[in-house]
Amino acid sequence: MNIERLNDLIRVMEGVRDAGRAFDIGAWAQLDAKPAREMTLCNTACCAAGWCGFDPKFIENGFAMRATVQFDNCDKPSQDINISTKAGWMEMLEACRDPDYDGDVMIAPYYAEQGGFGATEQYFDLTELQNSYLFDGAFYRGGASYERCTPDDVIDHVQRVLDGRWIDDPHVQRNLPDSDDPRDFEDFDNDSE
Repeated sequence: MNIERLNDLIRVMEGVRDAGRAFDIGAWAQLDAKPAREMTLCNTACCAAGWCGFDPKFIENGFAMRATVQFDNCDKPSQDINISTKAGWMEMLEACRDPDYDGDVMIAPYYAEQGGFGATEQYFDLTELQNSYLFDGAFYRGGASYERCTPDDVIDHVQRVLDGRWIDDPHVQRNLPDSDDPRDFEDFDNDSE
């Protein structure tokens, strides 16, 4: 795992918490209910990875948010736009003004041509199970009760991964038998000695 980048994740979550930004562990970026043509970042809720995709240090390291704008016209290809910058955000809004825009914008983090959970797994150098523990809302208290998860919960999960205590979490224990990555068992093996 990349300890420096995990510590940067903690820094971003502290910033989200301290600024009172909207947080939703269940969505890379949950746009407000307005039509896409009127979206602003100010009223967008993001998960941990989503907020990282708008952080300058993450962007500098190649981790960014990408929007795929879909069109009704089959002859017109969808547009993939890096929205981690203001110019990219404006480009996405302009694409949404196209008369052929079908109202569908998919937003996810990207890193080294990997999107979504693949991007976070690769960027933070995590096993699939560690990645799920940090970024999948089902691994937080209450399971799929995304609205109860806070930036502080993410910080706690990151700290547990960093010090090896993540393996004791009941959500991990339930999923451990499905893991085929030996790195997932390193912390478990250390605890049993």
